[in-house]
Amino acid sequence: RVVQEGSASPGDSLELHTRSPGTPSLLAAMTLWAEHRPDLGRLGKLAQSKGIATHWQGKIQQRLDYLSK
Repeated sequence: RVVQEGSASPGDSLELHTRSPGTPSLLAAMTLWAEHRPDLGRLGKLAQSKGIATHWQGKIQQRLDYLSK
């Protein structure tokens, strides 16, 4: 989650303070999101992960609904 809103520029560093056990890394989340046909179970777990923004939860749920058809 974002602790303090701001902007980042190329070359800036980002610091991970803590990660809740069992939550995916940003790399893992974005890799799953980028898959053409991601595993629906893993996508569902991602949507329910602690710290995922409400907006992203909605986007992930929409994709789950679409892929479940």
